[in-house]
Amino acid sequence: MSRNEPVLAAVGSTLSELGLCPAGATPIQTVLVAVSGGPDSICLVDALSRLVGWRPDDQRAGGRAMIKQSGKRSGRFAGQLHLAHLHHGLRGAAADEDAEFVQAQARDYGWPATIGRINAKREAVRLNLSLQAAARECRYRFLKETAERVGAAWIAVAHTANDQAETLLLRLLRGSGPDGLAGMPLVREGRIVRPLLRVTREAVIDYLTRHELPFRQDRSNEDRHYTRNRVRAELLPLLARDYNPAIVSRLAATARLMAEERQLVEELLAGNWREGLLAAEPGRLIFDRGVIGRLPAAVQRWWLRRALRVLAGGPAGTTKACDEVLRGLDRPAPRTVTLRGGVTVKMTETMIDVKRVNRPSVRTARVGGK
Repeated sequence: MSRNEPVLAAVGSTLSELGLCPAGATPIQTVLVAVSGGPDSICLVDALSRLVGWRPDDQRAGGRAMIKQSGKRSGRFAGQLHLAHLHHGLRGAAADEDAEFVQAQARDYGWPATIGRINAKREAVRLNLSLQAAARECRYRFLKETAERVGAAWIAVAHTANDQAETLLLRLLRGSGPDGLAGMPLVREGRIVRPLLRVTREAVIDYLTRHELPFRQDRSNEDRHYTRNRVRAELLPLLARDYNPAIVSRLAATARLMAEERQLVEELLAGNWREGLLAAEPGRLIFDRGVIGRLPAAVQRWWLRRALRVLAGGPAGTTKACDEVLRGLDRPAPRTVTLRGGVTVKMTETMIDVKRVNRPSVRTARVGGK
């Protein structure tokens, strides 16, 4: 399979590494798959459908029609999928067509689907976030709520190696430390997984072409107003053309190395964390200011980034923002700094209170699904 289907080999390797849907598991696991309808998510649906217990019916065109295996499954994996799509209330008729397309794909594969709908502009105002940040917050909240409702053990999103490379470049441009340069992890929050993270977009398109799989194109991804789109359309191609044709895989490999080194550092400095931590509760960590203040500057940066990652689920501040927080250790208290990701850091004379602000719940209407 690895010679003929590199995408399936890569996804299968990731499923094995993370322990998703092992054959013989009881009860059988459900994976909620985030599906925009774009090429990456359609590739993910097809690959997971083939790997977790379904096989292509060679008698039907395009390999999209799948039939359940009869009797005992013989592969490494066994599970079922549930597709989830969120209509953001943007892009008018094109967004309606995206939702209809995902529903049609779910019918073709035989999987249940949930289609949710929000007004992203209204949510951005209500949550006091940019439009992109609000859409992302709503999307992940929708996925988590849907996973709980359908009993899914895992949530699969379709980030690829190209997304990893773009993320690394964006964080470099904005200023980032080891956490940021570690990129996106294979698994986050214990259940959100990225099976395509080691697959390039070129491999995705090749897979879709060979299997004649249809997909949607989101024209907003071509809007050069957004920095990520410029990185994707301008910077990465320039780096590949003029500096290193393998830039995507090199940046993805760099992220993996940084993640491994970050893990080692965390193990070595675990004692510093325990010594400084006074209390931990959902959405809040309280530290001894004296203990943290005595740490070397590099260890203080590590401490703050770990605290932000624990509370925000990922990097929650640029290097500049983190430096602003740490400078507060040498200044009179009280002092409060608010960081990206809805995290506040409040310093008193004796304590450092790091807390995630509870945002209003996302209003999501479910307009389809089983």
